[in-house]
Amino acid sequence: PYAAVARAAGKPYRISEINSVRCFGEPGVSDAFEASLWLTDVLFEYVKLGAAGVNIHSNIWNKVHGWDAHGAFLFDIPQRQYRSANSHVQPPAGYKFTNQYQLRKVLPLYYGMLFFAEATANRARLIPVEHNSPARLKIWATKDQVSGQVNVTIINKDTAVSGKILLRLPGYSAGEVKRLVAPSYKASDGITIAGQTFDGSIDGHPIGNAYAETVQGNGGVFEISVGATSAVLVKLTKRVP
Repeated sequence: PYAAVARAAGKPYRISEINSVRCFGEPGVSDAFEASLWLTDVLFEYVKLGAAGVNIHSNIWNKVHGWDAHGAFLFDIPQRQYRSANSHVQPPAGYKFTNQYQLRKVLPLYYGMLFFAEATANRARLIPVEHNSPARLKIWATKDQVSGQVNVTIINKDTAVSGKILLRLPGYSAGEVKRLVAPSYKASDGITIAGQTFDGSIDGHPIGNAYAETVQGNGGVFEISVGATSAVLVKLTKRVP
């Protein structure tokens, strides 16, 4: 209803704050790989509703969950910032303040943000998808407004079932596949996008060599394997006359 009210008033509809669990997230959920898959899917849902943007909640400390709130990142902070905030939350034993803000850890939510961003780059527009897949499998498609490339995002939320998907897109002949995967849906480490991870990164740059699988269509039909609790981004290009 809020989106309809905004449209009627000629105003953009924007989500001012969101997290996998209200406010500051929840340990074991917001810092687990399942949050990556959830966020990728929910961002597409908001696009479908016509949202102009979504603000992902993030913080450093809070009175509910203590020092580490569960947003997209964890940072080490200068002591002057802690003092100026007049916070009553005590740092963990042995915590050492830094001279400047410093990345400590990239959390699973950011992987979901990054995966969604690649699937919707260049103001890509949602295009209709028809499928008869199980309820725990979500499929979204966008079309790049610059290149005409079609991006198909497949999100498998089932913890046990894997399989193959047949994509039918007449006129498209080849593409590449990138995967968002982790050791398990409860993992907080070992998450990768196209083979790269932020585990151990101190500057926000991914670690490892990026790679994508190539896929060839047969009459516009592409066979894509999808693992349990994982996401796949398929980028398809048109056949050259």
